[in-house]
Amino acid sequence: MRMRILLLILLGVTTGCAAERLGGPGHVWLFPGIEGNSFWLGPAARGLRDGGVQGTFHYFDWSRPMPGAGGLANLTEHDENRAKAAALAEEIAGAVGGEPLDLVGYSGGGGMAVFVAEALPEGVHLRRVVLVQPALSPGYDLTPTLRRVTGEVINVHCHSDRFTLGLGTELFGTMDRAYVSSAGKDGFDVQVAVPDASLRKRLRQVAWEPAHVLYGHIGGHIGMLGYYWNRAVVAPLLGSDQSK
Repeated sequence: MRMRILLLILLGVTTGCAAERLGGPGHVWLFPGIEGNSFWLGPAARGLRDGGVQGTFHYFDWSRPMPGAGGLANLTEHDENRAKAAALAEEIAGAVGGEPLDLVGYSGGGGMAVFVAEALPEGVHLRRVVLVQPALSPGYDLTPTLRRVTGEVINVHCHSDRFTLGLGTELFGTMDRAYVSSAGKDGFDVQVAVPDASLRKRLRQVAWEPAHVLYGHIGGHIGMLGYYWNRAVVAPLLGSDQSK
């Protein structure tokens, strides 16, 4: 662990978690996309709150002092991302105290959420993991994450996200370093991503619909961060009553 922390310092990476305490039990960790700055999650987080999501919100900031170029580094430096995820997993394990725990990752943050889930110590379980247009490959093995959840892993994908999660990850790669269209565009290939058929009931895939335009998400990538769409679509996936 000391070596991981030293590596992050030497590379000039800024990571951290701010917390916002709301009513109700539980913890919700929110992961922004590859720019890494939790600032971009402001409207989405307000939408989740106003949609009835309770508990303490934690914002994982993995931004770098290099806007633009820092985002590309966050996408491509796989070993470093694994180290960040392992460090955060230990922090989470010491913070939750047995309370319900949810992870919500947007775009590249969906990859980080899965890496964190995989790195959690034995005995620490998740209630659910919500991946919002994640930059992971469709065949990424979700088995370790599915075994961590008592509820579901939910993948929200958008077929019309052709530029960022289509062409973008075909050219620059996904968080797991595959040069393909992402699971955040067309969904996970269930037969490949969940080889154990007994675990498939824990994976739910939710597609963007044209009706979501009414909530400000017109397709593409940026709409996933909007207030109204998160309140209407993502918040119910987390549940308005999170006491169970």
